[in-house]
Amino acid sequence: LAGDSAEAHAERPFALGEGLPARAMATGRVVLIDDLAAEPNPVPDLEGRWTALGLHAALIAPVRRGPEVLGALVFAARDRSVYGPDDVQVASLVAAGLGAGFETSRIYQSLSDERSTLAAVLGSTQDAVVMVNPDGIVLLANPAVRSMLGLEPEALGGAPLPAPLAEGPLRPGCSSSNWAAFN
Repeated sequence: LAGDSAEAHAERPFALGEGLPARAMATGRVVLIDDLAAEPNPVPDLEGRWTALGLHAALIAPVRRGPEVLGALVFAARDRSVYGPDDVQVASLVAAGLGAGFETSRIYQSLSDERSTLAAVLGSTQDAVVMVNPDGIVLLANPAVRSMLGLEPEALGGAPLPAPLAEGPLRPGCSSSNWAAFN
C-alpha cells in the first residue's frame, strides 16, 4: 500500500483463490467493498492487514491482457462506503490501461527478440543483405555490405536506397524505372 511501511505487507505469495483480489480476478469484474471488517472469511495477512491499518473500503479491479486476467489493482480508503460508480469506472479504465501497457511491453519484447535473431542471422551470412521498405528506405544492412559493396552498414539506415548506392556497383539497378518494378 502506498505510504505504508514494508512491515505491514504480507511476505508470501497468495494463491489464486485467496482474498478479495482473487475474487476480482476469478469473476473478471470489479469488486467493491464498503466495509472490509464485515467481509466473511478475510485472509488474515491480506484483508486482515488492511483492516489493521485502518482501511475500511476497497475497490479492486481485474487487470487483463485480452481475455487473460493478469492480476488485480487494489484501491483502499479509511472511510467506509467512499467508492461510487464513477470510481468503479475510473478503476476499470486504469486497470485496462495497465493491461494495455503489459501487452505493449510483451509485443515490444517479442519484436526485440525477433530483431536480435534476425541481426544474428544477417550478421553471420557472407552475402550482402539490404532490407528496404516499400518506399525504398533502407531499414537495415548487414556487415557484408562493407566488403561487397564498399558501404558502411550503419550509414545506410534511414536513407533512400539509390542515394547510398550512387557511386556503388548496384547503381544501374536502382534507377527509378527499375525501382518501380519492385513496387
